[in-house]
Amino acid sequence: MEQAAAGFSAALTTGLQRHAWMCLAAAVLAGCGGGGGEPSANPVPEPPQGGTPEVPSLNLGRDSFYFAPNAKTSPEALQSIAGGDRVVASWNAYNDQSGEVLKPGLKVLFFGHAEGCQGGLMGPTEPAPSARLAQLSALTGTATDAVGRAMSWRPTAATAGCNTEVWSRPSASAVFVNASDTAGGVAMLTAKASVNGSRADVVQVKQQMMVTVYNHQCRQDNSAMPCQIQYLWNTAIVRSGVTDWSTQRWFQRAQVWFDPAQGSIPIVSGPLPASGVTTLEEDHGLSIWTSQGAASSHTPFAGKKFDATISFQQLSNVLRITTARKVGKSPGDVTDAEVAAVWGSRWAEPAAWSLLTSHVGQEVYNPDSQFRAEIGGNFSSLFVGPQ
Repeated sequence: MEQAAAGFSAALTTGLQRHAWMCLAAAVLAGCGGGGGEPSANPVPEPPQGGTPEVPSLNLGRDSFYFAPNAKTSPEALQSIAGGDRVVASWNAYNDQSGEVLKPGLKVLFFGHAEGCQGGLMGPTEPAPSARLAQLSALTGTATDAVGRAMSWRPTAATAGCNTEVWSRPSASAVFVNASDTAGGVAMLTAKASVNGSRADVVQVKQQMMVTVYNHQCRQDNSAMPCQIQYLWNTAIVRSGVTDWSTQRWFQRAQVWFDPAQGSIPIVSGPLPASGVTTLEEDHGLSIWTSQGAASSHTPFAGKKFDATISFQQLSNVLRITTARKVGKSPGDVTDAEVAAVWGSRWAEPAAWSLLTSHVGQEVYNPDSQFRAEIGGNFSSLFVGPQ
């Protein structure tokens, strides 16, 4: 069987984050920094900033989430990440009837078409055998000298709802954790032979990091509202036919859109520019985040640090953009009362916002049945917290 997306996600308990938002920073591989800000009633476009600022040390504590596999990272330690009591690993968890995917803890999730299986089926995973781990090591650039029991996962079709003839067909996609002080990390390989899609002329692979932030008062004020925002940064992306990414206008700025697959929550997605450069929203030119690490990559790389920092002013810009979409105005004309009607009475209070999930994942889009596309990579640490 084949999968088109793989992810390594931590769903956090609300008590883990104490909402001390001055600037939310998300970084893969190393530390990150940032600054503060207060929401403005009349947001104005912020021009891109240049330079290479010094990155401060990680602000570790009860207000942050930090994961870096080392020799102490046992299967039991993975089970207790972010207040969880087990690792939830599955494929196509769209219809999770157990509710396990939404509980606090570590998730290893695969998505995509499973050949020979019923549509909408949520399936199990299995450990990757040692021979396959050796192959994955070469494909992801990750050592496998300390991959313990219950620390590797790949989708399996050996479940009710799949034809028995595909039960023994192994999946190429996999995730594993190497628990080492010298070569610790999380490796991911996502492969797809082909997938149905609307763009028959495009093959694309990408790696990304994501965080979701949540306003607790919003849910209490109006349960019909989404009350959460998901940020998605492309750390690596390759697309067929594209050699000069500076010519790709759609990749130069952040996009704000609503994802129907997730209950129409707002998604803020885009590239990571060079360190010190602020990414602007594509329609109104409002400041959305600032990079303090490496720029999005379009070729193989090793040892890079990716860092995105969001000030509260930048978060407030997203709140006004999403409210403007709902009320049919421009963000600058949206009133505080209109924002409150969408995001709750405490939308402008940093203490009302907290981190809900953090995630590192990969995606493959490949409509060409004659072509095989895959992406392999790893990360050695993930940090999300105030700076």
